[in-house]
Amino acid sequence: MGESVNSLIRTIRFSDFSASDLLELEQAIGGLRRQLVAERGLEVRNQKVGEERTGPHCGSTRSIKCGQDAHGQQRYRCVIRDENGCGKTYTALTGTAFSGMKRRDQWGSFMVAMSKGFRSIKELHESGEVKVNRRTLWRFRHRYLRALEESEPTVLSGVVEADETYFRDSFKGSRGWKRGNPHVDRAPRRLGKSNKRGLSNEHVPVITAIDRQRQQYHQVLANQLQMEHALKGRIEEASVLCSDGRPNYRRAAFYNSLHHIEGRNKEKAIPYVDEHTHEVKQLILAHVNNLHQTMKNWVNERARGVSTAYLSHYLT
Repeated sequence: MGESVNSLIRTIRFSDFSASDLLELEQAIGGLRRQLVAERGLEVRNQKVGEERTGPHCGSTRSIKCGQDAHGQQRYRCVIRDENGCGKTYTALTGTAFSGMKRRDQWGSFMVAMSKGFRSIKELHESGEVKVNRRTLWRFRHRYLRALEESEPTVLSGVVEADETYFRDSFKGSRGWKRGNPHVDRAPRRLGKSNKRGLSNEHVPVITAIDRQRQQYHQVLANQLQMEHALKGRIEEASVLCSDGRPNYRRAAFYNSLHHIEGRNKEKAIPYVDEHTHEVKQLILAHVNNLHQTMKNWVNERARGVSTAYLSHYLT
């Protein structure tokens, strides 16, 4: 601990500050710490991009410094040489989910607020932990969720369970029906209830997969025809794909060189030895079904439903 910090502690200890003054000082120090954490993250990112000098637009490694942007970020220009390079400018945040994101002094406070658990935008705004308006909070949330979704994709291996679940196609927050230009040709839902019984074109499929190391993968699909291509490159070759009897999964296993078994059929189920209990069990879809239940509780109950356009963000 530096001498200046020790001196400050001694000054505070022997001062006549009241409890409210100390509480206000603690909040100010906490805000400053969160701001410095965000600035440190940007500094590390700037240092990495400055060393690599790889253009996000074309992948060329020939770049030169080109001033600063409006936020004081170092800007680079990709040099055009021998048909390589695009000549475009970029910063350390170009091509990321945080590109063009303002109020960087509040990023650290927002990350701390998110780490405390999911809260609605209204509740988070009323708490006063992040000094921005509600619209900016909404943008912060979706930028961070998109950053998580754009992170390195997980490749599953070993015994992998795969199945699909369905969510109602939602346009939460849209004013299309009130303004006379609805997104789809149907009546608006009342209290979130579907206009049709059972599965219909008002539902979107979400394919999910989970392996024995609890690594997960999900993808929101436009329709069921995309199922056999959704797992491409997401499971290592020679792994075991456990699913129901849908032909989509059999074709996906064939195209990706996987061994496919039907977890729903007990007669065809393959026994395996559990890594933790060392008990002999049969391959069924218990893990992926539990994952579906967790996803349903999170989206439909905790988040009180989300728009289909942002469903993948919240599932991440």
